[in-house]
Amino acid sequence: MKILELGKTKEQWTIQHRCTGWGGDNEGCEALLEIDWNDLRYRPGYFDEKCDCNPTVCFKCPCCDQVTYLGMNDWPKGHRKLQKWTVEWHDAQDQAA
Repeated sequence: MKILELGKTKEQWTIQHRCTGWGGDNEGCEALLEIDWNDLRYRPGYFDEKCDCNPTVCFKCPCCDQVTYLGMNDWPKGHRKLQKWTVEWHDAQDQAA
């Protein structure tokens, strides 16, 4: 995504990444995207009877609506301050695509 005007963040953070989806039947479309801070979502890790889940940082592809998880080496500094992953965000279809 192209930055037209810097927001509140002091550091500009972007990464180029392909849409890979997260596995299983949810394969990504392989679009090459420029992702910025506002495109990412953070999901804290948790443990319950169904899941021992690690924290994740992810984005949703505007082309195919698949979610791709970034490897930890690609997480921005201060990732815990990202917008939180929600079921509503995950399930929403991108109306702009």
